[in-house]
Amino acid sequence: MLPEGILSTFNIPSPIIGARAKTVDLSLEDFEDGGIDISDPSEGLDYQEWKGEFVDQKITITGENGNTFDLVTITESESLTDFSFAFDQNNRPTLIYVVDEISYLLFYDTLIEDYNTVQQADSMYSPKLFLDDKRSLNISNSDIILAYINYDNKSLCYRQQRDRYLIEYVLVTEIDVSLDGVSRLVRLGMGRNLRLQFVLY
Repeated sequence: MLPEGILSTFNIPSPIIGARAKTVDLSLEDFEDGGIDISDPSEGLDYQEWKGEFVDQKITITGENGNTFDLVTITESESLTDFSFAFDQNNRPTLIYVVDEISYLLFYDTLIEDYNTVQQADSMYSPKLFLDDKRSLNISNSDIILAYINYDNKSLCYRQQRDRYLIEYVLVTEIDVSLDGVSRLVRLGMGRNLRLQFVLY
């Protein structure tokens, strides 16, 4: 989780580590570290690298060991422009994807004990997901962070797993969202300095 829900007072950039280091400005491909199989955290949450890709109208994630899971199917009449995935503390996938300029969040909802897809506000732009701390020593305090730009408020914002992604927190205001220079959140991950890094272009 983000301490006090705010960014560091000083900008302390650091190279992003793990599979997230591959994800700069990718939109229809994503990489994340995760467990040995879906819903199996027995070997830890950084056991192997997983790749997410859009193939044959499906968003699919595949581990280095060949384990594969289809997350969602997009119809041919729809236009998928972006997606990002992460694993929760039980190595269940969470997915944010953008179809026809609308974002949808797929996550394991403990209230219904099943996966749930929730449409997000029209103002959500360039969303990214990341489990902020995969270390076993801190797993009880970890959160999946859903970060994005709120186009209406010109702000960098986030929602978090522990709130069931219902509460919006504002990190930075006055983001450039002019038509000729829209800022995008192009990467979200853990830096070598063990700080969560938000990368905007």
